[in-house]
Amino acid sequence: MSEAKPTKRVSRVIYRNATFQPTAVGLTLEVAIRRTLASSVDGKPTLSSNWQSRRMITAGSSGEDECLLINHVRDTASADESRSYIFGELVGYRPGSFLPLLLEAEHSPELDIDSVPAPDRQQFLDALTFWLIIDDHVMVVQGANARRRQLEDYLAWLLAAGPHALFSGTSVVLIDKMALTSERRKALGVKSITIGPPPANGRTEVDGRTRVEVVQKETDVHRDAALDTVDRGVLRRILDVVIADHSKAERLLSEIPPDQEVNVKVRFGFRRSRKSVERVPLDAVSEAVRNLEDQDISIETDDGQVSGDSLRVSQQARIAIKHGLLDREDVLRAMISSYKSFVEKGYIKV
Repeated sequence: MSEAKPTKRVSRVIYRNATFQPTAVGLTLEVAIRRTLASSVDGKPTLSSNWQSRRMITAGSSGEDECLLINHVRDTASADESRSYIFGELVGYRPGSFLPLLLEAEHSPELDIDSVPAPDRQQFLDALTFWLIIDDHVMVVQGANARRRQLEDYLAWLLAAGPHALFSGTSVVLIDKMALTSERRKALGVKSITIGPPPANGRTEVDGRTRVEVVQKETDVHRDAALDTVDRGVLRRILDVVIADHSKAERLLSEIPPDQEVNVKVRFGFRRSRKSVERVPLDAVSEAVRNLEDQDISIETDDGQVSGDSLRVSQQARIAIKHGLLDREDVLRAMISSYKSFVEKGYIKV
């Protein structure tokens, strides 16, 4: 008898707080999205009625198009836009991509590898992220292949650069909240922030400024393949986060030979006077590291290391699955439950 497949999966509901930069728009993120989706320009259909108008297309690192769009949007707005939420999913795909397959064969010493295209008028899904927005509070359940910054990038495009953009000149920033009490965050001073794994041949510590150290190691004796421990696309995104000057980041990348193994070590340091009781609070660095994965960040405070789940307010939830995918209705249930829990714990002020 075959073992029964699990009907629920443990997922993580992450809380993020939305702000508009450089200036506020006088509305919550929930209301801004609602009005954008309901807007009509030059008699064209609203964004909520046409999925293609909600599709953001960008050039991927390999030159092929990458598409993001919000899907299955549910809006429970009341007449006065109170006691409501917007829920949906962010899907990502590459048009015309192929799916690799391993072909099993009995009594064969080797297995063939092949790839197949998606059926007609269908696309293979690259990423799936569920989101729930209440006022400026954002709950996120991120799929395995989804990237943290995708939702922020998409919302910034939708509101400020999309076909029905109502808020040009502004940008949406989704900032994590540390899973520590307000008093504890204020009491802890940040000594340093480490981004990325330590390089094999040493560490660099810098006080008062930021330094990016790219260490090149000798290529392995097997010369038949280039070894990149850090993908060039990932490296570019890391540099974009920690270096304000995009041209400098590109120049640094261009200096790395393509056949070299690359390790990245970034450390931020904050120098404090011994005569001063002021501290650099953890909240001050939340924005800078908001789009990096948990395993790539470690913060050293006066009280030791802060990493992993402690970096971000989150809650585990058991969510039903159907055909290998999270059930949309049960995701919404888990997100609303997590929101209420975050309010009760004081992470969210209402």
